[in-house]
Amino acid sequence: MVDNNFIESFNSWILVLRSKPILKMLEEIRDKVMNRLRMKEKKAET
Repeated sequence: MVDNNFIESFNSWILVLRSKPILKMLEEIRDKVMNRLRMKEKKAET
């Protein structure tokens, strides 16, 4: 089951991106997800 907080957070991420063309929106979502994963990885290393 998906946590409601995750969905709310994701929706706030893409709110600004929704006005962009679909490919640009998906690229920027991918960039945000990759950056978030990178930050979590660095935090786990410390």
